[in-house]
Amino acid sequence: MHDFPFDRLYKHCESRFLPEAGRKLRIGTLSDYRTHENEKVRDIAEGKFFHTLRFDGSRLIRKSWLSDICFGVPGISITGIGEARNNVAGGIFVGSEVIGVVQTTDDIRTIEFTADAVRLEGSLNIEFEGCDAFVFCISTKREHGSVINDDDYDACWSISADDLGEFQRRMAISLISKAEGIKEETIGPVVSPPFDPFRMLGDPSPSLRLHPSFSKIIYRSKSALISEGTEVSREEIKNLLDCSARTKPLEFESESEYRFIFQPSLVSSDGQRMVPLPNYCEARLIDCEPFLDLIRIE
Repeated sequence: MHDFPFDRLYKHCESRFLPEAGRKLRIGTLSDYRTHENEKVRDIAEGKFFHTLRFDGSRLIRKSWLSDICFGVPGISITGIGEARNNVAGGIFVGSEVIGVVQTTDDIRTIEFTADAVRLEGSLNIEFEGCDAFVFCISTKREHGSVINDDDYDACWSISADDLGEFQRRMAISLISKAEGIKEETIGPVVSPPFDPFRMLGDPSPSLRLHPSFSKIIYRSKSALISEGTEVSREEIKNLLDCSARTKPLEFESESEYRFIFQPSLVSSDGQRMVPLPNYCEARLIDCEPFLDLIRIE
């Protein structure tokens, strides 16, 4: 028996895409859903998170706090009083769920600085983008129009909560069987540090693995304003960044969805070391046949 607060989950789609022999099941990605052709399911910040620090110059800010809250990669260059700078800096962020790039941009004027603190005026913007991953969303709602208010989405299929583990296992197998064209990649926003998983792993014969997870989507704002003097810790911001792959804006809350996530990684031949493949994923069509015995057409 399962421990979920539901008995079945439902996938809404166009009737021509209902699972049956000879048809394909579409698996999206975080980056894919930022530019999805259907604007009603598009989230331009999928897998990303932003926060802004604003300073009015009224008090000294500890440099150690500033560096900590920016994960050690602030773009601020404090070289002289009255100097206005527009900088970009990036660095790798490693969380418990995701790995990605933190980039900072700023429009800051330095009013005063000491060995340990600085008085600033302006804003510092921090953007996080995680490694891409395969994603598949499915809802607790069965009623037509309850998830996507689109007349074209006129059909629905479901899966029992008891079969979710097996469904996840088969999906991972179907995706890994499509593994091809692995190459060196970079990750992140427009400006980012090089990210070469092959060099980082240092193994001439790595294997490709998908690391699956399944959880309820968190619906909340994907941006956070941190005004001067706000008591916020690095750990609080880290937690927001870390669950970005399973976070969606509040405007999607009515969808009431859960999400399968499959994160691709390179694993060393001895199985002891792993690094993510940042941009390996792309939306894919996989055969429906392996799933038909688990699916019920509603």
